[in-house]
Amino acid sequence: MTRQQDSDRILSSPSQRFAWWLHMIKARLRRKEAKKVAYLGRHVPPGGVILDIGAHFGYFSKEFCRLHNHSCHVYGFEPVSYTRSILELVTRSFGNFSLHSTALSDANGEADIQIPIKKSGHIGIGLSHLGEERNRDFISETITTLKLDTFMAATGLTRIDFIKCDVEGAELAVFKGGANTIATFRPTVFCEVNDQFTQRMGYRAADLFDFFQQLGYQVCRVDVTTNIEHPVLEYAGPDDYLFVPPSVK
Repeated sequence: MTRQQDSDRILSSPSQRFAWWLHMIKARLRRKEAKKVAYLGRHVPPGGVILDIGAHFGYFSKEFCRLHNHSCHVYGFEPVSYTRSILELVTRSFGNFSLHSTALSDANGEADIQIPIKKSGHIGIGLSHLGEERNRDFISETITTLKLDTFMAATGLTRIDFIKCDVEGAELAVFKGGANTIATFRPTVFCEVNDQFTQRMGYRAADLFDFFQQLGYQVCRVDVTTNIEHPVLEYAGPDDYLFVPPSVK
């Protein structure tokens, strides 16, 4: 049986504070997503608008900010305070990055996000998710949720060219909350899809494919080592998938 632990005790422990410093140093120095983002940049025009939904420590965000001679603007969404504190440091030198503490979803309001605790006693911050945690002890944080359509109306943005989304199974809620935005602007979408995670949120990976295919999107798996996009018709196992709108197929 999983148990909710005291978040203040876990986060303030000396070992977790040390882990925070390690996370921060690695995120600032490592460029582990540079090659992938360089490839994805062919789907982003110079001066484009990019959304990094589930920005985590900023490995993708900082590389998106560098695209096309720093001409794109990147909006990063990271609701977990621990993660966001590192993301803010990693991206603070980029004038073309905007940080948002809300989680994009299919409703405006609040939700509890679960952060699993690993056997080491440290939090598994990259495994944070909405929905019930059934496998590990965890801490919980109440976060603000916002629909992408609401965000667009509030900010007055008139374009979105590219979306990267990795929210541990809550991806369909993100896209449903931005259904009008996606139908209007037809951004290319790079998205993690894992059926184990989607089931935790009460839907199938196939439902995510259906959402985009009904809009005429083509779905591909990307091999960045060969720069080849492999079209697929359906979910083919846990992976990052590229959803390409019909206008740029």
